[in-house]
Amino acid sequence: MDDLWTNRRWLSRLLDGCADTMKPTPIKPMGVSVNDSMLKRILRWLMTAVVMVLFCTFMAVLAIEWMAGCGESYTDAKGNVHLNECVFINFPPKE
Repeated sequence: MDDLWTNRRWLSRLLDGCADTMKPTPIKPMGVSVNDSMLKRILRWLMTAVVMVLFCTFMAVLAIEWMAGCGESYTDAKGNVHLNECVFINFPPKE
């Protein structure tokens, strides 16, 4: 029990002596420096938004073309092979 009391007193002395020299560490999001300028933060946010919009657009086009059956072929009752048309992509190329 004496060891616990001694450790508490030692810890309180240590914290009291360092209270004026210790500064709180600012909380920051991942990848953001506290010293970044506002312009750098805005540009980083804009580039992130642009990349996300481009990725989402690509995935949406991919899903729409897949649902439309882009490039898939089917054979009709006469034995003719037909390719399904695509919505956005020019495939098969039209003459």
